[in-house]
Amino acid sequence: MLTPVLFVAILGLILYRLTSKPKNFPPGPFRWPLIGNVLKFKLADLPTHLVMQDLKRSHGNVVGFFVAEYPIVLVSGLAEIREALAKPEFQGRPISE
Repeated sequence: MLTPVLFVAILGLILYRLTSKPKNFPPGPFRWPLIGNVLKFKLADLPTHLVMQDLKRSHGNVVGFFVAEYPIVLVSGLAEIREALAKPEFQGRPISE
């Protein structure tokens, strides 16, 4: 009896860790385990920039989502972009090429 309960508890903990967002992460769509939000982009019959525009409309000018396990923060709006580039909290972020 203890084994199934332990199995369900461990499985629940693993799923929670795979779907939870980091502390202070911007709002965004639900994160699926292992694949993140890849399906949102793949299943949409729209180009990527239009999917991102839809995310902006539904979640605001700062949107957080995941591509597999990699967190992505989408910043739009002139004031938000200036703030993100000026604040020292954003220094040290990886440069995308």
